[in-house]
Amino acid sequence: MAASVLLCGALAAAPARAQLELRWDAPVECPTANDVRAEVTRLLGGSMPPELSLRADGEATRSDDGWTMHLRTSMGGEDGEREIAGERCEELGEAAALILALMIDPAAVAETEAAEPTPAEPVTETTDEEPEAGRAVSELSEPTPPEVADEEPTTTREIERVVESVRITDRATVQESSARDEADPPEPFAAFLGLSGGADLGSVPTASGMVSLEGGFGIPLIEGRLRATFVFGQRAARGDDDGADVTTGTLDARACVHPFEEARWVYGCLGLALGVSVAEGFGLSRDEVGVGTFGAAVGGLGVAWVIAPWFDLELDATVLVPFNPLEFAVRASPDEIFHRQEPLAGRLSLAAHVRFR
Repeated sequence: MAASVLLCGALAAAPARAQLELRWDAPVECPTANDVRAEVTRLLGGSMPPELSLRADGEATRSDDGWTMHLRTSMGGEDGEREIAGERCEELGEAAALILALMIDPAAVAETEAAEPTPAEPVTETTDEEPEAGRAVSELSEPTPPEVADEEPTTTREIERVVESVRITDRATVQESSARDEADPPEPFAAFLGLSGGADLGSVPTASGMVSLEGGFGIPLIEGRLRATFVFGQRAARGDDDGADVTTGTLDARACVHPFEEARWVYGCLGLALGVSVAEGFGLSRDEVGVGTFGAAVGGLGVAWVIAPWFDLELDATVLVPFNPLEFAVRASPDEIFHRQEPLAGRLSLAAHVRFR
């Protein structure tokens, strides 16, 4: 049953043809990337198809119970992950090569296994009696009819030979078999650091540029984020020749949810922010600096593009709603207000993140 499930998952996870691009991270006692490629090539009948569409990333580690390999694959726009465990690292390399070969061309694997000769069973004579004349010829000349049995497909027999010594947990994200009887391992805990740039409308008197530094941690479903943002100063004029330059900085903490299992790259966030605005006067009889602080609610939506397991790009739209919008005024009798903070500020940014596990 385990072999059938693995075969179905491998056949459904990819088109019939692909070229292998392999990244291999394993200790010296394990098979090398060239060894795995050579085994894949052998299973495919000695050559690979020319199309370049299958990428694989294998990482082998040793534990007290033996060896474990994390195998990631990407083919035809679909990603998959598998955990392979065994007593010897050579078994992991053999299992990984079989999985990749089946994803590339299962028909070629079947042909290769069918073409390999099966050693003949030796025939031994066990009787000491002399055969009777005329009878030995008839007994030996009549062939025994071959037994007809329902043979399993060659690829199934090949899988069973491998899974006798290794355990494979398939976590492919496409057409995953409902017959799996093992639960998926816990989702990995990860952290990231990122830098972004973008535009702000509403935090300072006119639209302005901004830069942000961000860090976060969590699992693929939910994560916490901490972001520091600086909005470049813009001028608020009181008259033709006087007024103030206003800059703003904020620090916000947000909880973000990636609600769709098949689309973790879409997310939404809610949180709180603490902000500081500084107004530097100009053209006044006495140039002064005014400083105000405010709190705000934060909400946002975003999408991410995963370039590599350790790197992604992210487009983020954020809204800030100040609890206490600030006012800046020139000291006069009465005071003359020349800038009021908007009750709603919007921000759009593009970020690059480096991720750690």
